[in-house]
Amino acid sequence: MKEGYCLFGAMTTNAVCLWFSSSVLLSRLALVCGDIYMNSPRGSNNKLAEVNNNAENQNRLFDSQNNAAGGYQVGDNCVPNCKTGGGAGNYDASKEGSQEGMMYYYHGSELTVEFTLQHGCGTPGTNTACQVVVQYMCESDVRDDGDGDDDDGSLPGLRDGKDPPNSGRRRTAGGDTTNAQGANRDESRDPVRGRHETFESYDACRKRQRNKGLYVADQNLNNDIGATATRQNRNGNRRGLECPEERDYYPYWHPSDWRDAAVLTSRAEHCEYYQRESQNVRPKGYCDPSFGDVDVAATLPPQDQVPNNARECLSKGYQWHERSAWNIPPPDCFGLPESRDNHHGNIGNGKMASYIWTVPDTIPDNNVCVLRLRYNISTADFTRESKADGSAWDSF
Repeated sequence: MKEGYCLFGAMTTNAVCLWFSSSVLLSRLALVCGDIYMNSPRGSNNKLAEVNNNAENQNRLFDSQNNAAGGYQVGDNCVPNCKTGGGAGNYDASKEGSQEGMMYYYHGSELTVEFTLQHGCGTPGTNTACQVVVQYMCESDVRDDGDGDDDDGSLPGLRDGKDPPNSGRRRTAGGDTTNAQGANRDESRDPVRGRHETFESYDACRKRQRNKGLYVADQNLNNDIGATATRQNRNGNRRGLECPEERDYYPYWHPSDWRDAAVLTSRAEHCEYYQRESQNVRPKGYCDPSFGDVDVAATLPPQDQVPNNARECLSKGYQWHERSAWNIPPPDCFGLPESRDNHHGNIGNGKMASYIWTVPDTIPDNNVCVLRLRYNISTADFTRESKADGSAWDSF
């Protein structure tokens, strides 16, 4: 599965400020990188304020898996500019407003999201089965007050990060070490580091049992790192604070920090299922082991991991909770016009593949949000319904 992201925001009533972080999510069932680039609004591909064109840390906020040259630099908000010597010198990352540029949108305005796909997607899905999932997350959903509950916003929350003018540039969200054990709460609050998902959501992911009913092909997954291990991430390598299992599968079965805007697919007959299972309209369950302030290791051996189902959760004496649905309309869903394989270009009408998103009134005023594209693709080797035991194996 691959992803694309973009940040956006708002400073005036009835406006929201959007930030667009371009990521790409890897293929869903096939061992193929399904590259996607968000071109409008400008997706980051994990770039910040690089000296050269290439992204210097493609694990900074998410698992982009794109060519490092893709994506767009973060915007600026310096007056009159971000250069030394009154505009005649070099870029100065320490100037006020450096790397703080955002795009602003009003509620009800239409935002055209344009993107290209390397491996193709769309109806009738001759060679691939695919989804392009459009999601967003807002500051009001992922605030942090310092007690681990993420609620009042007194600490840095959703952000693209800042590139210091000296060492330690473009550091990974949540901590420098990129294994599952490397994330920690203190580093997740470093305002210089960017952040999408909360530390709490990643911590729950690495302590929770992975879904062992998923097809893993010949991959030998590490069972000591919870739901950070997937067929496409068998060693649980960390990219920012995203949960690899949530990233690689849609719709997800546990709570997520993301809200669904649209699912664009090669299989429009599955739209009713996607809409019904979206967290927009359906609560998602999770197991609460009530660790509290007990010193618990970052990752746990399989026998000690938090159960991913209610029956086992209750049998261990834990509590099973449901996080309420977002209580917003289900995502739009329709068949995407087909694009060619191995062609990062326009579709049959001579234009980029696109989706027109109406910025919802349910986003609170003066909010900061991030837009995400996920590209899930299965090649003709397996159906979407292929199971862990290999049953339902068939070409389509």
